[in-house]
Amino acid sequence: MQVEEPVTIPLAFDPEPVLIPPTKQLYPGWNAIGFTDLEPLPAKTTLLAVQDIWTFMFSFNAAEQKYNASIINGGTGSHSDSQLMYPGQGYWLFVTDEGMLPAIGA
Repeated sequence: MQVEEPVTIPLAFDPEPVLIPPTKQLYPGWNAIGFTDLEPLPAKTTLLAVQDIWTFMFSFNAAEQKYNASIINGGTGSHSDSQLMYPGQGYWLFVTDEGMLPAIGA
């Protein structure tokens, strides 16, 4: 944008402080999530703050054009909550109640 004369642009700042760590509000049903750590972590670790409300989660493998195996809270075998979550990967998470999911990395 180019202007011929000086222009005053008012700025409005949010009076609420930044939440540390940043959090994502979760609502009952499906929620799109990810996480920001530098290394993969088990789902049960990543989702510890919402362990009482999440039931299952899945992600899409773009290279293979298919969904990965679901991860089930308390699950075993191929659906174990010990499966790794990867930074930068998007996930669909199903929760039964509202909750706050904090960021776990910087």
